[in-house]
Amino acid sequence: MQQAPRLVRHRTGTAGRVQKQRLQYGLLPVTTSASERMRKDKRHKKLWPFLDQLASAEFYPVGKVSWAATNAALKETVGQAAMKGGDPKSVLTTLQRKAEAAEKKAESA
Repeated sequence: MQQAPRLVRHRTGTAGRVQKQRLQYGLLPVTTSASERMRKDKRHKKLWPFLDQLASAEFYPVGKVSWAATNAALKETVGQAAMKGGDPKSVLTTLQRKAEAAEKKAESA
């Protein structure tokens, strides 16, 4: 139990700056422990609804090889899905297939 304060003291400089920026800009945390601390801190009350959703949030797959090309294709074709008479299922299925093919190609390389 006494180790935690020592860890906090060791990291106070960085943690203090991060905390200040979080308060100033309304940033969400990137770690579970920071999220839990913010959830208990009334200074972050405006962010609580968002913090509560982080555990089940799904993010862009930026670490996947296919993401850059898929993102570009999405921007080019998503309008087709939204147009009158558009076929969202077809557009999204095509994007999914291209992304999967790019990932398979990257894995076999």
